[in-house]
Amino acid sequence: MATESKYSKEEFDLIKKIPMLFVMGKERSGTTLLQTLLDSNPNIVAPPESEFIILLYPRFGKIKNWTEKDVLNFIEELFKDPFIANIWRLNRDQITSKLLSIKDYADYPSICKVIYYTMRGEKDNILWISDKNPMYVIFIDRLLLLFPEAKFIQIVREPRDNIYSHLQSFKATNPAFLAQKWVAYNNILRKNKLESPEKFHTILYEDLVQNPELTMKTISEFLKVLYTDKMVHNTFPERLKAFSDQQFVMDRAQMLHSNLLQPVNTTNIGKWKKGMRSADLRTVEKITGSFAAENYNYDITPNASKSSLFLNIKIFFIKILYSIWQAFTRMKYKSYWFNNLYTKANLMIGRETRVGHLNQAKPK
Repeated sequence: MATESKYSKEEFDLIKKIPMLFVMGKERSGTTLLQTLLDSNPNIVAPPESEFIILLYPRFGKIKNWTEKDVLNFIEELFKDPFIANIWRLNRDQITSKLLSIKDYADYPSICKVIYYTMRGEKDNILWISDKNPMYVIFIDRLLLLFPEAKFIQIVREPRDNIYSHLQSFKATNPAFLAQKWVAYNNILRKNKLESPEKFHTILYEDLVQNPELTMKTISEFLKVLYTDKMVHNTFPERLKAFSDQQFVMDRAQMLHSNLLQPVNTTNIGKWKKGMRSADLRTVEKITGSFAAENYNYDITPNASKSSLFLNIKIFFIKILYSIWQAFTRMKYKSYWFNNLYTKANLMIGRETRVGHLNQAKPK
């Protein structure tokens, strides 16, 4: 495949045929680790997380005949994403030239594929383009509308470990909401898998870190790509070296992905036992226990004797709160303008808290 700043129609047609793969799961379930391991395969391009597919869809998704102005506007909005601008480090001029060269044949899905394809580095024979974003779970219908050929890998993590990781990394204060989100996300994926089993593959985080070779081999079979030993090598630390000049990125990696700075390991299994408050534990087990045991064989048995009327009422309202949150999130992503406005306001409100957390992550 040519690496010049323009594509011929034949080259562009090959990119359009590359199927999409979406890595999904509740946040703090190992999606970043899995995406990193997938990128180690020579036939898969799996760049860092970005939500631009869903974010830019309301503005550009229905354009049928792309013009130069459309391309330039798309580029302008794309590079407002801090992940694209600072983490992906795309060459803006080259991307612009590539998209302008194929605008007469392009639609929104193929434009997106070109952006991902540009992140392939030295790889030539790309068979899958992988995208990872936990939030995509509630937009599976939209992703399938854009990419009907897509496949999905669901990664599930033991709910107590998952929520405890949230409480530690993000200083979260509502374990009940997080537990309800764990159930809701995994239930959405479970239902989609029942409807289209050929499109969905489920793995457990615990299996991935305890036996990465076997787990990645099953994924390779699902994708029909050749398994290589590199697929169990965590390249996250090597990638991070490229950002040694950006202290914020280094601090954020230390705070949110400290375990990814090591080879694949099992140190995060059962971590909830070391510090999860008993009240939080009762809540999480009450909400997730039955679903986790029935669907993923997690050994969670809520203590019925410690259940209370107050907890049951709390869970009832948490379910309502989650339903409102999911409906609101889907609604705001239908308006690019509104979503940007909401995000900026949220960033301003939470800035001091996040800076404080980052400062806590720095060595004393």
